[in-house]
Amino acid sequence: MIKLQPINEILNPVKLRRLKILSVLMLLSAIFSCKSSHFTAENLPEKQLIIGSQGGVSGFGSEYIFCESGQVFKNSTANKKTEEIRIKKKSEVRKFFKTAFKQSWMKDEYQKPGNFSSFIIFKEKDIQYKFVWANNDTLVNPAVKSMVHDAKELLNKNSEK
Repeated sequence: MIKLQPINEILNPVKLRRLKILSVLMLLSAIFSCKSSHFTAENLPEKQLIIGSQGGVSGFGSEYIFCESGQVFKNSTANKKTEEIRIKKKSEVRKFFKTAFKQSWMKDEYQKPGNFSSFIIFKEKDIQYKFVWANNDTLVNPAVKSMVHDAKELLNKNSEK
């Protein structure tokens, strides 16, 4: 019968201490390397889902920039300011973002702006697919309008005021 010896009898105390320190360092390294990306208004990611509206008498508009990290930024053309919106459940934004980029119609594009237009832009690096339509447009894919509606509901439900 084989008798197993405790590890502290096999390794001398110095080696055992080094092994413990190495284990702790590896654990800390694993924890910090899994941290998700955090973006700022000045440093937005290359992959974005942008939803907004523009036009009317003033010609101004606003857009919401959804990021894969679950962050959302609001960009207003009136004051030329981009700021992060505080989100309660970033996991819901991440899920919405992932679903949006899986849409089969994403690459179809549609550009028929009017006096007051809504838009959605799928952007990844140097490639972007853009849908722009006048508010009274009946030809735009209903799924596009639905996605914009869902995004606005998500923001209303999850943004901290």
